[in-house]
Amino acid sequence: MCIVCDATSLDHAIELLSIDIDDQGWTAVSTPPTDGRPRWVYTVGLEHAFDHPELLVVTCDITPAMAE
Repeated sequence: MCIVCDATSLDHAIELLSIDIDDQGWTAVSTPPTDGRPRWVYTVGLEHAFDHPELLVVTCDITPAMAE
């Protein structure tokens, strides 16, 4: 899942991310694999909400990472 790819515009993507952050205090953003580069996922909000460093994970399947 790529929030920017799935959204109708950049503003829509930011709105969707903001909703997740408001609801959970953080969110994870996935990028699609491109030009031989692997997919990567990064967090937004962990430091602010939980005083925990943000995370960046390369070559990860977003589905289990986002399971509730």
